[in-house]
Amino acid sequence: MGTMLCSSAANALNQIYEVSNDAKMTRTAIRPLPAGRMSRAHALVFALITGASGVYVLLDRVNSTTAVLGGANIALYSMVYTPLKQISIVNTWVGAVVGAVPPLMGWAGALGELDVGACLLAAGLYFWQLPHFMALAWMSRKDYAAGGYRMLSLVDPTGKRTAACALRNCMYLFP
Repeated sequence: MGTMLCSSAANALNQIYEVSNDAKMTRTAIRPLPAGRMSRAHALVFALITGASGVYVLLDRVNSTTAVLGGANIALYSMVYTPLKQISIVNTWVGAVVGAVPPLMGWAGALGELDVGACLLAAGLYFWQLPHFMALAWMSRKDYAAGGYRMLSLVDPTGKRTAACALRNCMYLFP
């Protein structure tokens, strides 16, 4: 429940920040904010309530390590990854870190600490996300360009760099 609430807050903050960009993309134009079904103020209240509740639930019912990871991931997602999408292709690698944190939270919640196993689990998810996203970014490159996002696929007209990045990260998963 705590992880879900933290993820909800991060996602809401992302969508608040990206209303005008999302409105320009076929894939995201139907989201509540660009479609006008929800105001930014309502989304912000939702984000604040779910973020605070998520961190509180993790602190009260799980442990402080998990709560800190949850709060830090909200900040990383909304304050670093989201703005970076309009600035640099590095956003994809930062986004993969964001996606690798929830398994760390689960591990910390179950064992009360982070160890080598937690790092291996997070690394597996991190490396899986890059081929997954590179395929999505290549297929949706026109949509990302319309939205004003900086993706590797937009500076790679042949697709070779995008494919190489995906393949390289698939190879990292073999061990």
